[in-house]
Amino acid sequence: MDEMYKQVDGLIDLIKSSSEYLDYTSKLKQIQGEDALSVRFDEFRKKRFTIQLNDDAQSQKELKVLYQEYKDVVVSPLVCDFLLSEEKLFKTLRNLNSYVVENLDISTGFLEG
Repeated sequence: MDEMYKQVDGLIDLIKSSSEYLDYTSKLKQIQGEDALSVRFDEFRKKRFTIQLNDDAQSQKELKVLYQEYKDVVVSPLVCDFLLSEEKLFKTLRNLNSYVVENLDISTGFLEG
């Protein structure tokens, strides 16, 4: 098991040196450098995360309301750039996770249809 953790540490280092991760952290630092924007953006992210955990029809309505409530934040070029960067990073992480699961003998057929 220790060897697996060493290998995962290597993967973490690779992720941290990836363009997706470096772009993500750079853009987040830019937002954090703007005190008022950072506070509002953190509020927005927390509420958005909570809503997205539910993932139902009502959640979509709540997200629309949230985006309207924080319109001043989400139209900021810094925030727009960060959100795109965050999406790219998380897509990469999802793809890595899918790749691992697909290449292990883990039963996931019950998830289909």
